[in-house]
Amino acid sequence: MGTLQDEIDVELTALTRDYEAWQKEQGLKLGSADEHIFDENLTEAQRMWLRKFSERWEGASPVYTAGNVMRARDL
Repeated sequence: MGTLQDEIDVELTALTRDYEAWQKEQGLKLGSADEHIFDENLTEAQRMWLRKFSERWEGASPVYTAGNVMRARDL
């Protein structure tokens, strides 16, 4: 069993793959998802997907406190 940091890295890698697959499916080439949440060139459904994705990403992201690492959603 790996460390929590290893688990976070695996989760973020999986999320990255999800984002890349979704962009390919949608015919998009976007930068950071959170930069496009309000992009009026996207459909409402696409912006909603990006909002939900960004929430998943933020929740999985590491937070370092007092020399320890944890997921943001575990705060």
